[in-house]
Amino acid sequence: NWLIKLQKNNYNPLILSSYSFNSLKKLEKFCLNNKIKMIVLTGGGDVSSKKSFERKRLKLSFMLIKIALKNKIKLLAICRGAQALLKFYKIKLIKTKLPIKKKIPISLIKKIKGLPKKEFVTCYHNYGVLTGDLKNSFENLYVTYNNTSEVFLNKKSKQIGMMWHPERENKDQ
Repeated sequence: NWLIKLQKNNYNPLILSSYSFNSLKKLEKFCLNNKIKMIVLTGGGDVSSKKSFERKRLKLSFMLIKIALKNKIKLLAICRGAQALLKFYKIKLIKTKLPIKKKIPISLIKKIKGLPKKEFVTCYHNYGVLTGDLKNSFENLYVTYNNTSEVFLNKKSKQIGMMWHPERENKDQ
């Protein structure tokens, strides 16, 4: 469970519901008062859904991205969270046609010490971004065989998007 992993690494996660805050100022004050060092936009759900809950969740994601940018807080966006990050920057999402709940190979684009050149991850998403469509200082880190980005980062704003669920990557799936 990713919450336990965070706690073991001296992070004390605060879980926010999309119904918790309806004001950017209140949410920013909450984040600053609690000395938030990192924001995680989690996976699950559909970023393009018209359902009331999903629209509120997307609004909360956008507010958290704004707060992270303004206050130089690190941001990790996982799967649906990564899609919300792309949507925030008006980067086009496409239907990926990757096999769902199947392992797919991803390849490292540029050599970075300590990162493997190739990984196999389980795909749970229907939407993604073509490698050539990234903009706003985002760069591809890992890509799939169909030219979609599985991991992208923005070093300047300290934001990283991952299109798979690292918390689900274990042999007990």
